[in-house]
Amino acid sequence: QRQLFTQFMKQLFPGHGYSRDTLGPKSNIANIPREKILGYYQNWYQPSRFHTVIVGDVNPKQAVEAVKHAFSQKD
Repeated sequence: QRQLFTQFMKQLFPGHGYSRDTLGPKSNIANIPREKILGYYQNWYQPSRFHTVIVGDVNPKQAVEAVKHAFSQKD
């Protein structure tokens, strides 16, 4: 499925960033030290860096509260 999806994206978006596989070849990931991957994750994957999009017939106040709750610090 992954190979099919990758080929589909190459055909659908020639010359565009969407045409490239996000992870790249397995050798790319295999050659990155674990500490570097963890550092990247800890820096970029933080709630303050996320954007939340809610679409549909929702109560805006309830939606905002649900998102705040989901991203609140847990002890």
